[in-house]
Amino acid sequence: MVLSVIAFVVINLFAFKFNISYNGEDFKESGSLINSKMPTIVSNRWIVLTTVNQPTKDVKYLATLSKWNVVVVADLKTPKNWTLDRVHFLSVETQKSMSETLNLVRKLPYKSYTRKMIGYLYAIAHGAEWIYDTDDDNRPIFGGLDTFDFADELSGVRFERNHSDPIINRLFNPYLFYGRPDMWPRGFPLEYFSQHNHTDANFRLCEVQKRAAVQQGLVDMDPDVDAIFRLLHANPTKVSSEHFNRHAPSIILGQKMYSPWNSQNTLFHRNAFFTMFLPTTVSFRTTDIWRSYFSQKLLHLIDEYVAFYPVNAVQIRNAHNYLKDFEDEQEVYLKSGELLKFLDEWKCSQNSTANCAIELAEQFG
Repeated sequence: MVLSVIAFVVINLFAFKFNISYNGEDFKESGSLINSKMPTIVSNRWIVLTTVNQPTKDVKYLATLSKWNVVVVADLKTPKNWTLDRVHFLSVETQKSMSETLNLVRKLPYKSYTRKMIGYLYAIAHGAEWIYDTDDDNRPIFGGLDTFDFADELSGVRFERNHSDPIINRLFNPYLFYGRPDMWPRGFPLEYFSQHNHTDANFRLCEVQKRAAVQQGLVDMDPDVDAIFRLLHANPTKVSSEHFNRHAPSIILGQKMYSPWNSQNTLFHRNAFFTMFLPTTVSFRTTDIWRSYFSQKLLHLIDEYVAFYPVNAVQIRNAHNYLKDFEDEQEVYLKSGELLKFLDEWKCSQNSTANCAIELAEQFG
């Protein structure tokens, strides 16, 4: 199942990337995704999220951002009367009608975070050049989305090591870089944490470098850590209040440098859209981490990069059961290091990026 879904996603994303015009003309003759009742499209920048709640205060805030379109993907538990001005709401019924055009919609399971991919494809079909991936309990702050880089080139810091160095030396811990050596992001290989460090020799100041195709901003208050960290450190009677150094610069990771990143507060340029698929046969707490590692390998093939940015969002996390999170993260704890080694050594035998993505998916599965 996972391989067929990944193949469908890759095919759909490449079809959209190369064949869809800004106003969606290519869809008007057969099963258009465009619904006349949807809000007016204001730009080529899209925010995508999924929810099972009524509009949260954070979603309401996102809907006020005048330069951005917002698409919300429903699931079976999402209230049937969900509505919010300026939001493209894809109800379950709307998604069923989209399945006439997109095979992917029929393949995705319900009660699954991976249905978010329908929102990605909807945005791409409507001319997206940028997709901001987030959740309904995240809110941009400190300049928010404007702190990401949209220009093609920029000056700044780069994380580099010799490509033949051991994996532990080529791992990047954004929480360490932004002032929290006691923390690690969900998906960071735990077997490396106690011996892992960054030194000054890892960093380069570049006068001109290509902007990253994937840009993740750090999140204050309740950042994305794994259940082990929460069980050890969190106070269940209080709202989490973690903070990072927001004066440190953004940083781009060079070729064969790796770090986990998640599906909240993350910006994708269209060059990275083909890497946005979320594996469907792993848990909610695993799918975006596997995507992040998978994506980095594919991006390196086409000379694209991942970057981290100082805090530009805040999360007051929806209620979670830490022990349930721990159970859902088992694969992350046990397989992240092994997965990284596999990806680092993997070489594509195909002659196109799309075929490389499918080949990697098949071997990955």
